[in-house]
Amino acid sequence: MTEFINAEETTRQEIDVLVSAIRQIDTNMESIEKTCCKIDARDTFVFIKKLTENELDLLTLSPSYKTVARRGTTFISLTISDQRILMHQDPKLCLYDRNMNQGKQNKWIDKELWDMCWSHGIEKFIILGVKSIFLLDEHSMSIDHVYTIKGRKWLSCTCSNQLLYASTNKWGPSIMKFTLSPTMQLIKEWKHPVSCTEDEIIYDMLHKNVDLALLVDFNLDKSLRIELRSVETLDRIWSLDFGITRVQNLVFHFFSLTHNEWVAVDYQNRRLIQITKDGKIKQTVQYQTIPRHAIVVDMKKLVVPTDSVIHL
Repeated sequence: MTEFINAEETTRQEIDVLVSAIRQIDTNMESIEKTCCKIDARDTFVFIKKLTENELDLLTLSPSYKTVARRGTTFISLTISDQRILMHQDPKLCLYDRNMNQGKQNKWIDKELWDMCWSHGIEKFIILGVKSIFLLDEHSMSIDHVYTIKGRKWLSCTCSNQLLYASTNKWGPSIMKFTLSPTMQLIKEWKHPVSCTEDEIIYDMLHKNVDLALLVDFNLDKSLRIELRSVETLDRIWSLDFGITRVQNLVFHFFSLTHNEWVAVDYQNRRLIQITKDGKIKQTVQYQTIPRHAIVVDMKKLVVPTDSVIHL
């Protein structure tokens, strides 16, 4: 009887060990499913880099597999909501799904369109015209005029859930902060030299977490840089000069990745520049044509407008 009990206890211990091993294998499999590898072949060597879940790398994003023609004098700005991509196709504002199939559209009502962004807080697109700010409802496609600036023009915008940040189109611009709900109201204006110097202009801006990233052009030497600022005080956290000298009078853009990284769209050199969260160049990737702007879709695809088409 004693030998039988000992054998039974041994069997139970073995079962417990086996169950524990199976659970560990299951955990490891989940980890593998959430991990991808970047494979970089150089000469006779292959380098494999482990990427954690939700980390994006430009070289792992899907290559272009679809193009959509741009029409007329289409403005280059675009943005994305939870479901749809908004862009201008002269003379209309058009919504596309995440595979770039066109849906609803409505005629754009201002002379120009400088920038746009999506607010999760009010669930509407925010659009900058020449001097006015508009809201667009993605369900009805109605366009409502909500604010006009006097004596100045708009250039770029970004928003948090409840706040809008917009810069003016001039050397030595202001950054203006608005509430979005229940109504749009101006609550703060940062003028130069706090926003930037009187010889600089803000081409693009992006809000993320507690930071505000700015893409700045210095007029005296035509140099470009990205700055990360505190969204509350505009205190500079870091600054990165790209070593690019602007040749044309065309606006540069950038977009955000996961893990607080950024990508600058360098149309002059046909490349995308990936920047780490602490302001260092991580890598540069040559693009097939001249990219003018870009956004990430579903964390694996890029939508990239060029002068003539839009690549997905």
